[in-house]
Amino acid sequence: MQKPSNNNPYYFNFNALVHYQIKIDDAALEDLEFKKTPSHSDVLLSNILFKNHPPQNIKDIAFIESLNQLGFQKKEIAHKHFDTINELFKEQDSQNIEEPYCGAVYRDVLIFYKENKIIGIAKLCFSCGHFSIVGTKKDTSNFSTTGTLKKLQQLLHN
Repeated sequence: MQKPSNNNPYYFNFNALVHYQIKIDDAALEDLEFKKTPSHSDVLLSNILFKNHPPQNIKDIAFIESLNQLGFQKKEIAHKHFDTINELFKEQDSQNIEEPYCGAVYRDVLIFYKENKIIGIAKLCFSCGHFSIVGTKKDTSNFSTTGTLKKLQQLLHN
């Protein structure tokens, strides 16, 4: 395991944070995954929910404009939660990594902003612990340490 790379272990230096969440049940997920002739929107939604892309990198942000149309609900996160979120989104020297145990369904997307510019994106599956984070040069391999995702889920969904 890597130790934090410098005095600033945080993934992002942000001043705004937006959370997108979609509520979709298992039957709808199955329909989407096995649709014989999916529409363009179906393909995009499937890629967001089931794959680590989009985004491939921090410049790959076009999908964000489609999130509302695809059924994601948008919520701005209050500044009072930023310190807590920073403590979760930082390099960690930990041996207690939660190993994902299912196929990911990324129902939650966080968009980190600095001066109205997107600087980071995190896609999260709270069911199994899979995550995809782009926009940081920090080591994110220890992000899913014991309890991290549970704390983040409670903060975002309350």
